[in-house]
Amino acid sequence: WCRRATDYGHHLSIFRCGGIYGPGRSAMHTVFQKGMPAAAPAPTPNKPPVMDLTNRIHEHDLAAAVVASMLLEQDDALPACEIYNLADDQPESRRVVLEYASDLLKSINVPVETRSSVVAAEGTSTSGRAVRRRTDHKRVSNQKMKDVLLPCLQYPTYKEGLDAILIDPTSPWQPTNAQT
Repeated sequence: WCRRATDYGHHLSIFRCGGIYGPGRSAMHTVFQKGMPAAAPAPTPNKPPVMDLTNRIHEHDLAAAVVASMLLEQDDALPACEIYNLADDQPESRRVVLEYASDLLKSINVPVETRSSVVAAEGTSTSGRAVRRRTDHKRVSNQKMKDVLLPCLQYPTYKEGLDAILIDPTSPWQPTNAQT
């Protein structure tokens, strides 16, 4: 793609996106709909602790970065092909993000159930996805995105993003949207 963009004199931006979340799709929705996974099993002795850090980006910041890229592409001084990691400023484990979402829901008196059956599934599953989730590190740098496209994120970490989703009037946990 980069070669073709150069050959034809076009600008090309390639976006590598972290986990995309926003209103309607977030850790808050997962916890609200499915409950909070029970605590993970204790680490096995002589094995390093699992650090499953991943990146994420709020859909509004992703859209702002794409628009900024389209506006920059009118600049003939830019290289024909640029690759950007679109992610917020704080990689974090899925577990920590889910715990934060659970605490937010509890703060507005939304009951959060704990799924006890998840312990065995998350701790012992040998499926490829489960193993990757426990062992992969998907931390990337967003510095180029911030230097070129979007110096200030509206939601610099998952905390600001989830805080905004908590009070979104269209969220299913809001009293006006509660199912009867």
